[in-house]
Amino acid sequence: MNELDRYISEITRVQEYIYIYDEMFCSLQSRQVLQRLSPSVFVVFQKSLNSEILLSIARLFDSDGYKCGKGNIEYLSQRNLAEKYKKYIDEKAKEHREKTSSIWKELNIKNYRDIVLAHNDKASMLGDKEIPKHGVETDDIKKLLEASSNFIFEIRKSLAFENDETSLPIMPNGHRGGDGYKLIRELEKI
Repeated sequence: MNELDRYISEITRVQEYIYIYDEMFCSLQSRQVLQRLSPSVFVVFQKSLNSEILLSIARLFDSDGYKCGKGNIEYLSQRNLAEKYKKYIDEKAKEHREKTSSIWKELNIKNYRDIVLAHNDKASMLGDKEIPKHGVETDDIKKLLEASSNFIFEIRKSLAFENDETSLPIMPNGHRGGDGYKLIRELEKI
C-alpha cells in the first residue's frame, strides 16, 4: 500500500466513525435509549468519538509536520501529498482540491483542534479568552472527505498510468452505516 492508498483508507476510517456517531447520537430515538440507560457514560462516548473525528480530520488536512528532536515528522496529509505529487494534479484533481480547500476554511477545525483539543490553552480554559468555535456539520464533513478522497484518487490514477500499472486499487467505500443503529436496537432490549 502506498501513501496515497493509505490516505484514502484513513478517510474511509473517519467516514465510518462519522456514520456511527450520527446513528448513535443524532437521532431522537438513539438519544432516548442512551439517556435511559446511562447518560453520563454515553456523554463520555459521544465527546470521545467527536474529538477523535475532529482530530483525525485535522490530521488529514494539517500542515507539513512538526519538529521532533533534531528531525521533522511529516504528516500524511492532503497538503503534503499534493506537494509531493503536484505534477500529477490535472484539472479534474484541481477541482476536487479547490472544493476541499473551500470547505476546510469554512469549518475552522484547525483553530478548534489546536486550542480546545490538543494544547489545553490556559487562557481559554480559565475563561480569559473565548473558546473558538468550529463550523462542523455532518454533511459538510462528508463532502470534505469525499472531495479529498476524489482528489487523492485522481493523483493515484495519474501515477498508476505513468507507471503502467495494470490494476488500480479500488477506492474504498467503507462500511456505510447500520452499526450504530444495531447497537441502539440491542440496547433498547435491555
